[in-house]
Amino acid sequence: MITLRPFAIAFLYYCKRKNLTDPDEINFVDDKPLANLMEKLSIHPSFSQSFEPELTEHLLGSYVLHPTIKNKANYGVIDADTLLSTLQTNLQANITDQWVLFPLNNAHLTSTIRFKDFVFIAGNFEEKADVLRLLGKTSSRKAVERMRYTIQSRSSGFFNHPLLAVRVRGQHRSVEQFARRISFYANCILQAIYWAKIYPNYKMPIDFQMDYENESNHMMIYAKEDWQISRMPFRYNADCNINLNWLSDKKNLLLFESLYNTLIRNGITEALSLRFHKGLKFFKKAIESEERDDIFEGIGLPLLHLTIAAETILLETQDHKRAGLSFLIPRLVKLPNVTQADCSLLVDNVYTWRSEYVHGGSDFYHDFNDDFSPGITTNRFIIFKRLVAGLICNSPYYVKMMQKRSSTDLRDILRFWFGYLENHWQQGKKLNPELYRRMTTPRD
Repeated sequence: MITLRPFAIAFLYYCKRKNLTDPDEINFVDDKPLANLMEKLSIHPSFSQSFEPELTEHLLGSYVLHPTIKNKANYGVIDADTLLSTLQTNLQANITDQWVLFPLNNAHLTSTIRFKDFVFIAGNFEEKADVLRLLGKTSSRKAVERMRYTIQSRSSGFFNHPLLAVRVRGQHRSVEQFARRISFYANCILQAIYWAKIYPNYKMPIDFQMDYENESNHMMIYAKEDWQISRMPFRYNADCNINLNWLSDKKNLLLFESLYNTLIRNGITEALSLRFHKGLKFFKKAIESEERDDIFEGIGLPLLHLTIAAETILLETQDHKRAGLSFLIPRLVKLPNVTQADCSLLVDNVYTWRSEYVHGGSDFYHDFNDDFSPGITTNRFIIFKRLVAGLICNSPYYVKMMQKRSSTDLRDILRFWFGYLENHWQQGKKLNPELYRRMTTPRD
């Protein structure tokens, strides 16, 4: 903590000159010595994992009011080390396990599944109350009381859907700030796994009824102590709309955990993770726009979002987008019964639809056979959606590989990534040389 000492000493002298009588008389916005110290604390290895601005500000303001500190004539290295050690101890003491709890709206789940830091909660009100009793380590009465308050004060349909509880260890305020991101991207990951690995299996039960009458637009932080309980609106489309019983297979849970660790838990530490992160967001946008209840809306907008998701992950700004996607996706994602050559042709066809929608306003609509099974257009759209989902689901593998190759400086990770893709591009062109010739021949 040697590098922090000068800032701690400057803060102590500043507080003495200011003659504080209350912790609220100092804050990191108006008081520069405090701001300087907090800035250094936030990035220091000994504090970065436990740092939370408001709590740190309060602890520092309270510390300097203690008579043994306030009445000293001079401050030195020992005083700085004592302040930093005390602050570190108090910050660590406020770190606890909490659960980010949210409904997966209109999803289907038959039984509760617990896997490491994740609990997918199924069942009726009483069964969910029993799970929350265990998570919060409280009485059944306390769990039911909290649930009923959530229904009465926030969302009446909160417990009408399967729930996902994600355990997060940290300062309460930090968990609150992180909660929406966790819930949104966890929902996105479930969608990506379903379309990449599960479809067409595990379709919704025929007798399943979606609940649109009771509001379910809130999430909550759940923990043992009442002061840790907080509720907040989603502020995004929280519909899930898929059968989640495939989570009973451990390999799917392992994939969910791997994606969660890569795209959420570990944070965005380099540029490649950020690209997959953006791609996942646009994949969810595609599903939302596809499911929107609008008779005048075709599949043009969902298709545009899917191509943006793929371009975000795979292409540089100057790359030829149609050719890039047509020859890279077949090399990076494999689907049963779809050859690489056929996949190139399909992506090229889909990109034509995308261009006609963007540049000519031509939309495309789901078509169905006489028996209401998907027609050619819908089948191609679904295959493309599965390919993009598969690309996202491969992100842990690709991110780990590129991090190893650029281990000396993660700022170079995109250079290694696009170098890796260049090799696949050269191989991909050979899959369908006629398609490549047609793409590169100037138009009359």
